[in-house]
Amino acid sequence: MRTRLAADQRKFVRDRALDLLPPVAIYYGLHLLGASDWVALLAAVVISALRVVWSAVREHNLNPFAAYSLLSYGIGLAATFISGDARFLMLKDVILVAAAGIAFLVTAARGHRPLSVIVQQAWAPSRSVEIYQAYQTNPDVRRRHRFSCTVAGLTLMAFAVVKTVLILLLPISVVVGLAPVIQLTTIGTLIAWNVRYFARAASVTAPAVARLDEPVPSLGGRAAPSGGRSA
Repeated sequence: MRTRLAADQRKFVRDRALDLLPPVAIYYGLHLLGASDWVALLAAVVISALRVVWSAVREHNLNPFAAYSLLSYGIGLAATFISGDARFLMLKDVILVAAAGIAFLVTAARGHRPLSVIVQQAWAPSRSVEIYQAYQTNPDVRRRHRFSCTVAGLTLMAFAVVKTVLILLLPISVVVGLAPVIQLTTIGTLIAWNVRYFARAASVTAPAVARLDEPVPSLGGRAAPSGGRSA
């Protein structure tokens, strides 16, 4: 199980890196060949979208992150052809990141299944059923998921604001390289914090569960089953 979980996590990190890094390489490669910002960004988006589609067809599965990427590329292409401005192609990420932040906050407050549960299932598909059952049956796990969702939502909203400022103030060629670094750092920090947060919760809960299974001494000196009455 541990080996399978580690493989799931490596795949998750690899897929997120492939979502962010190849477009940057394509942009700078075409830019060096003399392409304009608009053409270089457009090519990067199209090639990246084709990669996501190919991956989904190969695996017979369109996970939430792949769907998010395709939606991002689609909005970017539409905005670019309508406006003809390369900055609009970069602002599509801001729109979707802000929308994701709002979705995290909404599901934290009202959701039947917070987005943090879905992210955890994507992080560890082999434990998907276990993760959902823990959320359904354990009030402490539900509370922690709501708090995790709130932190993620606020972090993504802050990232959207920062990226908007960068897009408006810095040259596009600078933002293309800088934004993925900030995004990977933000996502990596969120993942690391969540892993430690839920691992710490599990380490606190496990001893308490073990104590519930211990026999309860009776007044007569004999042990009574946990939850039972003394003889």
